[in-house]
Amino acid sequence: MPYDMAENGTALPNPERPEPVRANLERPAAAGHEIPASRVPGMGNGVFAIVITLLVLELRPPGISGVLDGAGRAQELNGAILNLLPRLIVFFVTFLVAGISWVSHTWSQSHLSRLDSRLAFLNIIYLMFVSLLPVPSAPLGAFGDTPTGLASYALNQVLIVLAFLWMLWHAVRHGLMAPGWQAERLGSGR
Repeated sequence: MPYDMAENGTALPNPERPEPVRANLERPAAAGHEIPASRVPGMGNGVFAIVITLLVLELRPPGISGVLDGAGRAQELNGAILNLLPRLIVFFVTFLVAGISWVSHTWSQSHLSRLDSRLAFLNIIYLMFVSLLPVPSAPLGAFGDTPTGLASYALNQVLIVLAFLWMLWHAVRHGLMAPGWQAERLGSGR
């Protein structure tokens, strides 16, 4: 019951004031090692938002010297934009990869009926590899014509996919998916 303060500082019950909302305070704790499945999307959404923000920070506007005349400045700008093109392409591809990964993660998490500690850990591994997306993207934009630049980017993509599949395999194998999840396939639009 909500309380009002008396003149002497003591709390007095007031039945006319509504009871405050207590979010999650009165909900019973999850049984055993289970974690409420509702806790996962917030963390995932936060990681994806930060990853996308870090991707765009790699794109810096080209610097143009102020000492050239109009034609020289235009030529310098054209060259700077051409030099930025590989980074733009990597940004667009990686943004799409992050978006597809977010859709897959959101889909899988929305079909969970419960979450155990192992699945929570696998989710952390998956999000760890997703959070690495900006790291191999930067060298790929600058050194995409080298085997190392391409290999580091490809390795990160493979690790993201493997972590997602491991997470999904665990959820299916241990009965953590909600009944009827098979009826709606990822990307089916149903």
